[in-house]
Amino acid sequence: MDNDGPRRFSSRLSQKAGDYGQAFRQLGVALSIPGLLLAGPLVGYGLGWCAKTYLGCPEWSVLVGLLLGLASGIRETVKVLKQLSAEMDTTNKKKKDE
Repeated sequence: MDNDGPRRFSSRLSQKAGDYGQAFRQLGVALSIPGLLLAGPLVGYGLGWCAKTYLGCPEWSVLVGLLLGLASGIRETVKVLKQLSAEMDTTNKKKKDE
């Protein structure tokens, strides 16, 4: 009689742990998106304000900094979403192959 049950259970358990790890990683990446959308405009506004205050740039430099920060936040968000989508596609392909 072959006692292969514990080995199969261990294999399934490690596979489930890997699935949960991947899911938590994807969740963490997805939860970083609001931070990206907030940090970009805040940093842009801060740099524009510093340029206006300390370098004597015109008033509209704050608006330019804010818009550049917003564009940067959106760009990074798109990159994160593409990465997340690619990871989910590979995960789904692996599940279909099994």
